[in-house]
Amino acid sequence: METEHQNNSSSNSHPFLGIWIRTREVISQAMKEKNQKIVWLLIYAFGIVMSLNLSLNAYSGDFNSIAYIMIQALIRGILFGFVGWYVFSRLIYWIGKLFKGTGTFSDIKVAFGWAQVPMVFILVIIWPLNYLVFGDELFTSNTVYLGMGQMALNFFVIVAEFIINVWYIVIVSKAIGVGHNLSGWKGFAIYLITGLAFILVISSVMTLIG
Repeated sequence: METEHQNNSSSNSHPFLGIWIRTREVISQAMKEKNQKIVWLLIYAFGIVMSLNLSLNAYSGDFNSIAYIMIQALIRGILFGFVGWYVFSRLIYWIGKLFKGTGTFSDIKVAFGWAQVPMVFILVIIWPLNYLVFGDELFTSNTVYLGMGQMALNFFVIVAEFIINVWYIVIVSKAIGVGHNLSGWKGFAIYLITGLAFILVISSVMTLIG
């Protein structure tokens, strides 16, 4: 009875928590339910994180305020999220077929969308902590001198973000595997090839624009 209760408790846990351990089960259920609203919210979070990362790497804070960068991220997150979602899902669908995957494009979109759950944690936990450490210098190229407390918090943020990103790759790989009815290892291979193909596509577009 106790074992049965534990299993029921595990199966009833929120999918945002369960996906970290029970990835295949959560993705399979999500593919059956096809709750588009949740997928859209996840993709939007994915897009906002992409925008913030771009601003960080471009040192946007050197010529823009934090408020401007945040508003920009909320707007660009729509474009980055949904375009990135479509392109990644389409590439995963095509490349998965080379691995004899059987998933439909609709299945892959749902699977990849739900795989963005870790991006929500990065958005609501990691980025606020980054701001606590660096303040208004977060997006700038300025050298920031940190106190002991800030250094300790920064170390925690770096480790936490690393763990989340590693687990993100695991979740995406398993999600692709579920979407295409393949193993997680094949899902990982598809994800790697998709990433390279995505970089090639972006580079080609930038070359044409330039």
